Amino acid sequence: MLVRSAQHSITIANSYFVPPRRLRKHLAEAAARGVAVHVLTNSKESTDAWWMYYASLNYYEELIRAGIHIHQYQGTETMHAKTMLIDDTLAVVGSFNLDPRSAVDNSESLLLIRDGEAVEELRQAFEVDFANADEANYDIPLGELVKAKSFRLVEPLL
Repeated sequence: MLVRSAQHSITIANSYFVPPRRLRKHLAEAAARGVAVHVLTNSKESTDAWWMYYASLNYYEELIRAGIHIHQYQGTETMHAKTMLIDDTLAVVGSFNLDPRSAVDNSESLLLIRDGEAVEELRQAFEVDFANADEANYDIPLGELVKAKSFRLVEPLL
């Protein structure tokens, strides 16, 4: 509902970005109606779960072609954020990764924040994190793509 209600911007930081079909659909629809959609996730170098990195690569082309900007956090430390901003007025913070395990198996929680100061602090934190990220593309080398496709087969188990 939050993604569908966005009017200006959706900013997501998620360490393991393997979005389910419904979320991909809603993000693409938001981008199509002019909402700026930016996703921050780990790079191959920063992730602590390399299999999740490869699983997420499977969605890059679909999402980028839909107008969604995917940014990969750089560095050697893992970005573990699980946050979202909607129109810079509503923040979502929690333990929910956008992956199959969080959606089905894990007991996760989310907190919605409408407080102006807290939302602004998260917006500023996003600026810092995005400054340490590179925008991804879907021109993925063949060897990496083969690894990614193999993880698509076992994605429900991740």
